[in-house]
Amino acid sequence: MIKDTEEWTKFEKDFIKNEKLTLNEKYAILESMFEEAIYLKIIPLKDPLEDLDHLIKFVKEINSV
Repeated sequence: MIKDTEEWTKFEKDFIKNEKLTLNEKYAILESMFEEAIYLKIIPLKDPLEDLDHLIKFVKEINSV
């Protein structure tokens, strides 16, 4: 369990800053995440308007790659 959230946040920021992935590696991770979401039946949604805010967040993250 993480008790010091400030230290964890700092670790995450430093890790992301220092991690150098190529564009192809980023897309491979993204594709794997998308396939996992389909396997877990998170995508496609049964009701397209259900959890729209989560879908918008997902799309924003995809576009930031």
